[in-house]
Amino acid sequence: MPLLLHTKTHLDEIQSEFNREFPGLKLSFIFDGDEKLNFSMPLQHSFSYAPVEYISPGCVPGDLLIDETMTIREVELLFETSWHLPAQVFAAIDGYWQKNSKTGSSRLKEYISPAVKTNKEDVSVFRG
Repeated sequence: MPLLLHTKTHLDEIQSEFNREFPGLKLSFIFDGDEKLNFSMPLQHSFSYAPVEYISPGCVPGDLLIDETMTIREVELLFETSWHLPAQVFAAIDGYWQKNSKTGSSRLKEYISPAVKTNKEDVSVFRG
């Protein structure tokens, strides 16, 4: 099922929706400080609760459609080119959130089912 994200949505909600749709993945926005974003707007709340359209005034108006057939790298590039957001997607591997060349070329559908073991003797916990 495709995930439709809107520019009126705040960063925290975008992360939550993505992580709920793809439980074996974690979407993060990691800012370096050199992005062309609007950091000077007056906010009544933290930065992560600001809508994309306020943070990134140069973003392409409209929605982003994320499909399970996309690769992790394609998703990161979509956020970067459309909304000018530094998105990074991490995959749950062996109980840790990881990012490497193999995960970048992986399709999102590979991570729809949670990677947590539910065997009573061996329960993995994600750290992150």
